[in-house]
Amino acid sequence: MRRLASWPAFLLGLVASCATPEAVTDWDAPADRPVTPVVLGPGDRIQVSVWREEELLRDLVVRPDGRISYPLVGDLKVAGLTIPETRKLLQRLLEEYLRRPQVTVTLERPASLRVRALGEVARPGDYPWHEADTLLALLARAGDLVPHTAYRSDLRVLRGLDGERPEALRVDLHRILRGEAPDLPLEPGDVVYVPSHPITDWGRVLAQCLGRRSR
Repeated sequence: MRRLASWPAFLLGLVASCATPEAVTDWDAPADRPVTPVVLGPGDRIQVSVWREEELLRDLVVRPDGRISYPLVGDLKVAGLTIPETRKLLQRLLEEYLRRPQVTVTLERPASLRVRALGEVARPGDYPWHEADTLLALLARAGDLVPHTAYRSDLRVLRGLDGERPEALRVDLHRILRGEAPDLPLEPGDVVYVPSHPITDWGRVLAQCLGRRSR
């Protein structure tokens, strides 16, 4: 996964996660959860090296057409491929010129990978995803939670909204801050939604009712 879901897809996923509690998974411990593979996209910077071939060390940026240029093999499309798939492709192509090339590909700057923070945060919006990104790190970049209105006990992390099997994780931020649960690792495309506290919602309803009665 790498692209964020569109707003309609996000809203449908959010409604589904709230309407069907059985589809929501509590985040408690880092169990053996499958990790969504990171795929390359335009703007991503990668480094390619070949063992004992120093002249083939390159820092490359995936072009808007999804391709890179590399010595000996020329242009090749890598957008939509994972890092291991890119390494295997380069290794297969280089075998025509080198004897048993040992290729290494690393993701240096994932410019095309994003995460989203919504709801009761100071600066809602999209943010670049970084390797080893976490829930607390994203909330810090989003300016932290809105005081007095954010419901810290019932955050939602929506994952896979642009895929066939979206899921929603329920997170109790209090437990993470107290060290009772680990920080949640984020994957590219994750949407973090911080709801408003139920008391805040009732307060808004009451204010609206009183406002109408005073007219």
